[in-house]
Amino acid sequence: MGVFRVGSFRRFLVGTLLAAMMLVTAPLAAADGGGGGGGGGGGGGVFQGMPPAVLACVQKALTPAELSQAMQDPTRLSPAAQAKALACVNSGGVTSSSKTVLKGAWLTANPVDLAHVTAMSMFRSCAGHDYSGRNAAGKMESDRSMKHYIVTDVGWDQDGAIKGYAPFAGVVSFFPEESGIGQQMKIFNTKYGWSFVLFHVTPVVPQGAKVKAGQQVATWPGEHTAEAISHATPTVSFDFTLLGANGAIESPFLHMAPKVAALYAAKGFTAKSLIVSQATRDAAPCNGVFDDAPGGDGYLDADAHI
Repeated sequence: MGVFRVGSFRRFLVGTLLAAMMLVTAPLAAADGGGGGGGGGGGGGVFQGMPPAVLACVQKALTPAELSQAMQDPTRLSPAAQAKALACVNSGGVTSSSKTVLKGAWLTANPVDLAHVTAMSMFRSCAGHDYSGRNAAGKMESDRSMKHYIVTDVGWDQDGAIKGYAPFAGVVSFFPEESGIGQQMKIFNTKYGWSFVLFHVTPVVPQGAKVKAGQQVATWPGEHTAEAISHATPTVSFDFTLLGANGAIESPFLHMAPKVAALYAAKGFTAKSLIVSQATRDAAPCNGVFDDAPGGDGYLDADAHI
């Protein structure tokens, strides 16, 4: 929500391009390592360090004049050029189209091994850090966490104990998290125009892999956890959200197929119980304080509402 590892192009896109668009979002901000990572590839200046697939997408989407303008003053790019560049970033280089399907139950497989899940944070909670931006209705939101943190009973030293799966068919991209804890992975579906974002994972498929719904793509705890985590919390936690090619951020619970939603409902996790409305959060903003913790108002314990 964003969108790849904080580097020159991502700073360009977030700090200037998206700011000019009034579309700045925390998924594209530094707090959680946003967007694509990994290898370099071509370009110079703001394009240094851009993942090859994203670079190729941007180079194909923009004219030579637009690419030159992006490097000189991206705030002067046309809205159409901005939208194409943003879509390249949010899709991991799959497309420059910002077309995003807003309705439907297209998460047809469960993305997380629920056996170890003990609690989840609410969408728009004050947990973690500010992760906000444009919602699916096109309205800007700020000062809230527009994703779900997942708390487990697994210790940080139990490598690979929790499995992550593709909730729909798509193309995989990933890049190192800013925190140093694992990779941020996106699975982008071209039909619907959404990326399912999994944070702090260890990938088990290669960059650019085309995966099927239900295919394992990751494990937790994420790589390098031992060096990066403070152990202030004894068990693994990670997060997920939906990020549209157009920059929109949405709770996955609004798009789960009935069979998937039923798995979460069996543990007390539903769209109704896990989504704070925009109006409610607007009336009680986080005010820059993101200290919601498991057991508090911003989290729901498993089985709490059964």
